[in-house]
Amino acid sequence: MTFMERINETYFDGALSGAVMEHLDSINSERPEVQGFIERMAGQMREQHFHAKDFNEVKAWVLGAFLSKILPGAWGGMVPPITLEGRHKDIDEYMAGNRWRKLEAGDRFLDLGCGFPPKTTIDSAKRFPEVRMTGADPSFGRYLVKDPNGDYACFNDARELLYFQCPSNEAERWEALFDDPEATRVRFRAYLDDAMPELPNAQGTFGRTLVRGFEVSENPVLEFERENLGFRQDGVGAADLGTYSFVRVFNVLCYFDYPFRRMTLDWLGDVVEEGGLFLTGMNWARSRCARYAVYQADGGVLAPREFAIGVENVRPLEIVSGFALHDDDFETRAMAELVRTLRDDAEFRDDYDRALDEIISATGYTSRTEDGYLGSFDEDVDPEVFDSVSESAGRGLEERGFAERAAAVLNAAGYDAWVNCVGHVAIDPKGLRTVEA
Repeated sequence: MTFMERINETYFDGALSGAVMEHLDSINSERPEVQGFIERMAGQMREQHFHAKDFNEVKAWVLGAFLSKILPGAWGGMVPPITLEGRHKDIDEYMAGNRWRKLEAGDRFLDLGCGFPPKTTIDSAKRFPEVRMTGADPSFGRYLVKDPNGDYACFNDARELLYFQCPSNEAERWEALFDDPEATRVRFRAYLDDAMPELPNAQGTFGRTLVRGFEVSENPVLEFERENLGFRQDGVGAADLGTYSFVRVFNVLCYFDYPFRRMTLDWLGDVVEEGGLFLTGMNWARSRCARYAVYQADGGVLAPREFAIGVENVRPLEIVSGFALHDDDFETRAMAELVRTLRDDAEFRDDYDRALDEIISATGYTSRTEDGYLGSFDEDVDPEVFDSVSESAGRGLEERGFAERAAAVLNAAGYDAWVNCVGHVAIDPKGLRTVEA
């Protein structure tokens, strides 16, 4: 029995479609990190009473084609600094309008683990021009080499490769980079070496030159500084960061185990000013499939105030809803608890499933086959189309009142639930059975 045959039998009663299994066939020969991710995701789906017929082929294709290239093992264990423009647009609006403490002119904001290029931090700086913004990440490279396609590699001071990325969702470009990582490293390093005589070679100075069509930059993050936005190369636990009204750590803590998370919360007790907020969680393009926890500084301790999820997580189209690298990931476990509660309500589940099928069928994304499975899709379609479909699904469900209905179901189940200022389903974390020690 292959790895995926065992996963199918154990978590889906052998009911995954042949097409889904074909897309996932490459997982059978993948490294333990990738197989562990798949098993963890499958276990969550089983726990949330997710039916095999709802495992859409796009999700299977993404897992088979991209998963091995976006996990830390692809960069020797380093957390990949992947960012997307517009990823935190709902989170920015949450900071502006939440019930606990609004981000206002004169406040200081820290985007910790902001990634590179720091697109979400730039978005926030534009949204809040009167707030002093700081983007921090331990992965800022000294040198950036970008090829004519826009694929790029970052190197440290010693010109050692930190990571390389494809900013597009085109599978062919990812394959070209990752099929032979050493050849990719050598190729980018050669252009960096050629460019060194043209660069200022000085700390704190941004410089750029062209070498045979390749763009080579020194201290590349400095290019993105603005009047209200600066950067520093720091991570969790850094000294002398100062204090901030708001701290955001998104799409980062999921890569670490719970003891690291606990240490982070303790450390941030001295970083978040009294009454300020700390937001942490996970989301994907256009703020879809969000799950996040909100804490407020109270006497030097971060007190939990809110846990929220996007209603599209009840039957997600994206892999990010199941993105977890550790069994004790708090936001993932808390979301699984809420989704299970919602899917156990037969009336809510059946109405939700019918509505979601109508929405995605109208977009041409996919539809049910005669045997009830979510059917095929065109692999030549620009993958960004899938992101727009996911956004349409989330907005459509919200417009049909499913966030409010979800809050009502959760209230009936004993939670203190509401729909927050950006339309996400929120609860008082004290009511969670998933305990954050």
